[in-house]
Amino acid sequence: MKDIRRRLIFSLSIYLAVVGFAAVSGALGQATTGGIVGLVTDPNGAAVPGATVTAKNEATGVTTRNFVTTSEGRFVITNLLPGTYSVTVAASGFKTKTVSNINVRLGLDSDINIGLEVGQPSETITAVAGADEVAQTTSEISANFDRRKVSELPTNAVGSGIDTLALTVPGVTPGFGNVNSNGTTLSVNGNRARSNNFTI
Repeated sequence: MKDIRRRLIFSLSIYLAVVGFAAVSGALGQATTGGIVGLVTDPNGAAVPGATVTAKNEATGVTTRNFVTTSEGRFVITNLLPGTYSVTVAASGFKTKTVSNINVRLGLDSDINIGLEVGQPSETITAVAGADEVAQTTSEISANFDRRKVSELPTNAVGSGIDTLALTVPGVTPGFGNVNSNGTTLSVNGNRARSNNFTI
């Protein structure tokens, strides 16, 4: 009897460990932040290494820690909550420059080039980034749906939902299991349905 109880406890422990690992793995695959990457240059277009770069959330006032540009003048700021940011760059021999209105989106990196002017760091220049100056880059695959497709496909039928539209994207197939019981269970490029992240 004791031997059966030990086997049962051992089996239950292994099951709980596997379930816990699967849950953590699924959570780690979901993007909840974005980032800002960029290039800092001098008036001649040459890279400015060693410049200090900070990002500030314009809505909350929260500022990131300082980042330093590489020898190629590049910087990467990660783990930013979606929102509008301003980036300030300071370097010896150049005026401090702040570029505002940089839109950070979920799962995307906003790529911007910042040109500095010769002068003292105590002198400041403020600029507003235009939509054509900030590129959105990502390694993800995405798709857009036109209004006609949304209105004419039977996405409001019983047992389905708006997520049924995803089945029209290459690489998306019906999944299995009961992960999303309010709609269609989706497998994206062979991933498990529990790896999906829905943001409304």
